[in-house]
Amino acid sequence: MLALLGLTACVSALRAPDYVTDLPDCDRLNSDWFSGYLAVSQTKALHYVLVSSLDNPATDPLVVWFNGGPGCSSLLALFQEHGPFVIDDGEYSLKTNPEPWNKRANVLYIESPAGVGFSWANSTQDQNTNDMRVSQDAFAALQDFFNGFPEFLTNDLYISGESYGGIYVPYLAWQIHSWNKMQEFHPTRTRYNLKGYIVGNGATNWDLDISPAFPEVVRNFNIISQDLLDKFQNGNCHYYFNDVKKFPNTKDCNDTWDQINQMAAGLNWYDLYRRVYPDGGLLARTFEDGRKPLLKGSNRLQSVNINGEEKEYKVGMTMSEYTPWAKHVQESPNHPLLGAYLTEYVNRPDVRDALHIPQHIQAWSQCSDTAQLYYHYQYEGSEWIYKIMKQYGYKILFFSGDTDGAVPTLGTRRWIAGLKMDIKKKTTAFLVDNQVAGYVTRYNGMDFVTIHGAGHMAPQWKRVEVTGMITSWLHDEDIFAP
Repeated sequence: MLALLGLTACVSALRAPDYVTDLPDCDRLNSDWFSGYLAVSQTKALHYVLVSSLDNPATDPLVVWFNGGPGCSSLLALFQEHGPFVIDDGEYSLKTNPEPWNKRANVLYIESPAGVGFSWANSTQDQNTNDMRVSQDAFAALQDFFNGFPEFLTNDLYISGESYGGIYVPYLAWQIHSWNKMQEFHPTRTRYNLKGYIVGNGATNWDLDISPAFPEVVRNFNIISQDLLDKFQNGNCHYYFNDVKKFPNTKDCNDTWDQINQMAAGLNWYDLYRRVYPDGGLLARTFEDGRKPLLKGSNRLQSVNINGEEKEYKVGMTMSEYTPWAKHVQESPNHPLLGAYLTEYVNRPDVRDALHIPQHIQAWSQCSDTAQLYYHYQYEGSEWIYKIMKQYGYKILFFSGDTDGAVPTLGTRRWIAGLKMDIKKKTTAFLVDNQVAGYVTRYNGMDFVTIHGAGHMAPQWKRVEVTGMITSWLHDEDIFAP
């Protein structure tokens, strides 16, 4: 069967039905792809896409990736950020990405939690979840992955993600670590070769990230005046992500908070120095059938016919939909939607067929309203996990695009300082093409990297810099050499 399908010798026959032979509108796939489902329970399954390494799949690390939300699909990363074929801002076709993360790694994209993207949940009860349950489900799915791909059990394993993945990723790493510790008493059971985890612009500490950092960040970016920031701080005003913590703010505080957010309205929340869309992008485009691209305030509901059944989906996403916990975000109704073409592409019947999506599975949306509705946030964030994992010698990388307004670098620096880690190597610049690409600080227990001039989706907007940095870190090379 392997020979008939053209699979390489390193690929397990157990998942042969998931093998992707081609992808519509793409050049020939230059490494093995798989797409299918990982069982969580009898009533839940997570959709995955595995993209094997372009270098040495048998020995290169396995990197598991999660997008954030919560409730946003990891196909966003596959097709926009760091997969082999991508759709860039304002463009309407897939193109080859010369800097994919699978240059020297096997990358496993998992759509989580159940009900997100093409992942499946039997009922709304199955979609009721929180940070801990999501990590338990993700671990069950990962165990099912290794059941189907046992050849990857010996590869170094890393968990990675961005945005609310700052919660998902450490939690899953901790689940795997806890499982492995228990297996010390059961030496015949499977242990997983977890080496560490990677977080990009990830929410971590609700006392410091997102809303608490925002007023200072927009002042530092010269968006608001010093007088307005002074009024906010002198008024003892405090706002938290998704109102996780209640604080008795005065009317003056509320008015000042509104003024701060109004000054930032209309900017690109994910990159405060970046245009909402490039010139000639979404607003200027007319599709072949005469349709104008949708704006944020437009009717976004579309449908696709799958064997006679109309499946409805919502086109694109807004900035606030990708970070629904950031209640202070204000958007203009004339903002173009992010990733509208991606939604159209992934929902095509031939793309669904190529990815082996069963007919009964819902249409694909970038972010699931239902998943967000049934998500129950936890107060503790994920900083507590760093304190555990660094004691056991795991590699940890946190990178931060330094123009992000969603999960700003300022808040990240503050919770890292709170960990009180000794510095192993002082902050140094790293260069790409003789230009400063960012700065690296190596602590005993963690590497912290800023990406210069990039925002929340740094892997997309600085592909050369981020892919090179990630690859070096995974393989302990260049600036990350021991």
